[in-house]
Amino acid sequence: MRGRSLVVIGGSTLLGLAGSALAFSALSGSQPVVPAIPPPPTSGVVVPDVVPGTQFAWAPCEPPAVLDGDRCVVERVETVVLPPPAAPAAPPAGAGDPDESDDRDDDSADDRDDDRDDERDDERDDD
Repeated sequence: MRGRSLVVIGGSTLLGLAGSALAFSALSGSQPVVPAIPPPPTSGVVVPDVVPGTQFAWAPCEPPAVLDGDRCVVERVETVVLPPPAAPAAPPAGAGDPDESDDRDDDSADDRDDDRDDERDDERDDD
């Protein structure tokens, strides 16, 4: 019984391998493999052939520019004259002398009865 099982297992394995090889060859065919990514579009710019030994240099700068690294640089000095500062603003109309202003700390009588002058009212009442 043991020998018969080995023959059945071996035959099944050989038939499976032959079947998978046949299926693979039928599906793959003779078509070439197409890349999944399309080639990049061409830009239409003509690129000249570079001859070995060619050295490249930046084009000369037009005066007064000078070459600084890989850029043409122009140094320009200008004198800027600023307008004089504005005159100080005039005091508002009707503003009198600060010494003549109405000062609440003066000793004049205050007839109003409110909380702001209770201390002065009390001092006046004591007199």
